[in-house]
Amino acid sequence: MERTSRCDERSSNLTNRDRKDPEAPPNILGRPITRRALIKASLAALAGVGGARILGDARPASAAAAPPSPTRLAAAPAVSKPATIRYWTFLDPKDPGPRSVAQTQIIDAFRKKYPNIEVAIELAPWQTVDGQVIQAAQAGKGPDVVKLYSQRLTQHIPAQTILPLDDYVKSWSQKEKDDFLYDWNATVWHGKKMAFFGEHRVIIFWYREDWLREAGVKDAPRTWDEVTEGAKAITRGDRRWGYIQALSRSQNASNLMQMFIPAIYGFGGEFLGEKDRALFNGPAGVKVFEWLSDLVYKHKVMPAGAVTVNPDNLLDGIKAGIYGMTIEGSHRVVSAQSIKGVGKNLRTAPIPSPDPARPSPAVVAGQTLAMGKFCKEKEAAWKFIEHMISPEMEIINAKVGGEMPSRKSTYDDPWFRTADAELMRSWKDYILKLNLGIKYPEKFVTLSDFIAEAAQQVITSRRPAKDALDDAAKKWHAEIGLS
Repeated sequence: MERTSRCDERSSNLTNRDRKDPEAPPNILGRPITRRALIKASLAALAGVGGARILGDARPASAAAAPPSPTRLAAAPAVSKPATIRYWTFLDPKDPGPRSVAQTQIIDAFRKKYPNIEVAIELAPWQTVDGQVIQAAQAGKGPDVVKLYSQRLTQHIPAQTILPLDDYVKSWSQKEKDDFLYDWNATVWHGKKMAFFGEHRVIIFWYREDWLREAGVKDAPRTWDEVTEGAKAITRGDRRWGYIQALSRSQNASNLMQMFIPAIYGFGGEFLGEKDRALFNGPAGVKVFEWLSDLVYKHKVMPAGAVTVNPDNLLDGIKAGIYGMTIEGSHRVVSAQSIKGVGKNLRTAPIPSPDPARPSPAVVAGQTLAMGKFCKEKEAAWKFIEHMISPEMEIINAKVGGEMPSRKSTYDDPWFRTADAELMRSWKDYILKLNLGIKYPEKFVTLSDFIAEAAQQVITSRRPAKDALDDAAKKWHAEIGLS
């Protein structure tokens, strides 16, 4: 597993979507909940006080300070004739969710700027888009531009489904390359720039500040023991659970992996070693699984039904006032806060660790933009990518969609000195202080399934964590040909 950058002396690691159909009834812990019930439960959530600051002083800077001018990208080749580009995205323009609305505004701005380029939006679910792109490329087809999740981008390199972008960035200065928040080489393979981050999300600790304060807990939990005690204080039988982690194997087990990997590093371990050899079954990984098991059986603050919960169910449960704490991506905070009764009572903090003075490392991921292998309109496609990652469009994505910009200069916008941007500023600081970027193994989705299967065995069958993780490591080594 190749490391790409170091922003802190500590080891760090790794590391999704608003509901596709907002009218579809969510299913939490295996039982259906109607939309009416979801709204009713949300309205019943307790109101509270404003959020606490994290990672230092979060006060807005003086409005009188003039921000530096944003770094501009080098001009793309001119598009001399009308063109249509096919854009594969999981964000449905008909969805009223904040990220979909932001995408629509950004694409509308592109069409206004380049009236001779039409963007044909084609929906591709984030859970299956990688396989769809690979299959399309095998048939000599595919999108012009596609949105791909960073954790699974690696598999497209040996499959040769996306094109290098070096011809479009060969004139860029080092200053332009250094303007990106995440390391430039995170999306470089074999010396070729293969994609750009269209946004970032940091995996973060979510908590209901109002519930904790009502229970006498004044500060955000900083250690796993403090999380446990806080969860015990706010749990109300099966009506309200103190903590939740989505342990379902569906949706690529993404929520479990988002929590599992940084927690391993927080406990002083590592996830993978040389040649992607499993290290996750060491003492640190065992401690993480044992903590999750204790939440269910010893402390009774997380339901055993967590094995059926996927990321969408988790978000629904937060909105409905069923869950009080979790670890989830920053990109979904705005969606959760949009519910009356939740609002700014939902706060975020760095992922806890055993040491209150040293959080677990920041896990950074995000949707990337890549050019499909059989792109027919390369100049127009690059214009589109360039537009999507421009500071002007990243501001829209931040204000409307609640997603973190990928470029440093975007954060110079005055909006980032306002109270509305407080959480996003703290997320950026967390990334800069505690992140170490890595490239995921090609078969990361398969590895995630092995680990999720182990987690389910620990919860449903109460299998010893060490045994379950050793089996997952054995399967992983067989999958990648390690003895």
